[in-house]
Amino acid sequence: TTGTTGTTDSAEADDSGEADGVSIPLRLTFSDGVTGVPIADAEFCAVLPAIEPACQTSDAAGMIETTWETAEYTDVLSRLTHPDYLTMLYTGRYEQDVHDGWTTALESNDAVSIGYIAFTPAMAAGYISTGDVTIEAGTGMALYWMVSADESSLEGAVITLEDASGAAVGDVRYQSGAGVTLDPTLTATSTAGVTAIANIPPGEYTLRVTHDSLTCLPGFAFSSEIPNVTTVPVEADSQTIGNLFCGTAAE
Repeated sequence: TTGTTGTTDSAEADDSGEADGVSIPLRLTFSDGVTGVPIADAEFCAVLPAIEPACQTSDAAGMIETTWETAEYTDVLSRLTHPDYLTMLYTGRYEQDVHDGWTTALESNDAVSIGYIAFTPAMAAGYISTGDVTIEAGTGMALYWMVSADESSLEGAVITLEDASGAAVGDVRYQSGAGVTLDPTLTATSTAGVTAIANIPPGEYTLRVTHDSLTCLPGFAFSSEIPNVTTVPVEADSQTIGNLFCGTAAE
């Protein structure tokens, strides 16, 4: 999420405790997903919702301090571009639970802090190759974490990505629980809880989660009225990132 530059002392809410055109100060940091080095001069743009200014640039410390003016409930999509990195798409949402968490954070901080990671094309290609997959030009990738109620990674989730007809798309791979590599023999998430999907044609898709005992809901992902699904936007030669929280009994 991004907005106009500036800071405020705290987020405001109406008498019901709901967000209603509130002003939220944000401290955004951008770092290399492998080395942790700050990414300076990255252009960070708000795709959804439409706000002004739409784009801002990270400083030498890989940081943007800004304010989201008149925040309202919405799905959130942001795009990061930098000559050395893949175009990154970050999915999210601003709903009551997010508003409540941010309001609590602002009771002891002057801004809500959000960290973003990005990967170079070589990093992404090397990572995907550990799953015996080669990236096809003009396609996109998705990287989603399944997180349990105690915020640890979730094992045993089966992930599919479906087009509008319900057909599966992309090459789905799960990260090994023993290291930062993919294991092409896995048929569900390991203890790492990470799913990588490569070679997705540009478009919008439904990510579907199946788990034996838990129901998954969007975390940093697009909102959904239906459990165990979220919408994933995909652009050519880019990577989309998000996560889901899985903490209630499966229905």
